[in-house]
Amino acid sequence: MYGNKLLTILQPDGRIAKQIDTEFASRQPWRLRRQVLCGVVGGERINCNRESGKEKIETGLQDVSMADAKKTLARNRALHTAGTLSDADLQKSETVMQTAKANAAAAAAQFANTFVNAPFGGRIIKKLIDVGGTPATGICTIVDDSETIIEVDVNQNDVAKLKPDQPALVTLDAYPLMEYAAVVKTIMPAADKTKNTVQVKVRITKPDDTFKYQMSGKVFFVTEPQTENRKIKAQLVVSKSAVFEDNGQKAVWRIEDGKVFRRPVKTGEDLGDRLELVSGLAADDQVILNPQAAQFKDGMPVAVK
Repeated sequence: MYGNKLLTILQPDGRIAKQIDTEFASRQPWRLRRQVLCGVVGGERINCNRESGKEKIETGLQDVSMADAKKTLARNRALHTAGTLSDADLQKSETVMQTAKANAAAAAAQFANTFVNAPFGGRIIKKLIDVGGTPATGICTIVDDSETIIEVDVNQNDVAKLKPDQPALVTLDAYPLMEYAAVVKTIMPAADKTKNTVQVKVRITKPDDTFKYQMSGKVFFVTEPQTENRKIKAQLVVSKSAVFEDNGQKAVWRIEDGKVFRRPVKTGEDLGDRLELVSGLAADDQVILNPQAAQFKDGMPVAVK
């Protein structure tokens, strides 16, 4: 673990997982002119700028129809009061008014159904419709991002080392020089018999915008609680299995042009299955893993697999 001197219990790899996801659309079909894909608040309408033809025009026409019916009814009531309009004609005007009201309400409801409402707060991660299309099932997929979770598979023999709220640190493969404070959220109750592992869900306590769904990373389960994210120094490291001691001096077998050469190295911090490399190698050097010092000699040809 880069730059961290805490006791590391386990170091499994994992991926950022979505918690809840769903596809959603409006109740009433419409043709898409422009789509805004962004984080939304649950229940808030997404401004998709519907093609405002059919439903909106229909609503306007019904409003005009109801206004006309209202004026006609008022005029006919006055005529009825003056005795120049029959009861039957007045009743007909009242029926027209009620029908206009019902039609206007139905048109307004139909128009309202063309709005899109997010079922919960989250982030849209996938667009399911292009401009000019009419949604059949949904316009997009939204995920609940109220928590940022990374899922890791832990060997079932190591699960006993973990517990809920176990402190951890997370590094993303895309941002290896940043450590994020985390805790164990859930240890799943069933093991995967094909892999002999148990899934563990780890919650990032202070996530930022660098986290993206399905990003890969590494989880370091540690012994002391972690509360803050932090940048870490870049270190040159070498696998422990590559380092051997020869006459009290640490060394590695370095591969150069298809041959091996013994190179003394100076190591620093113990990083679990790796050692900090203070001197002796460059970042792009290749070394032999699990060497037996007596098996190699300087200049011996080797094949790199």
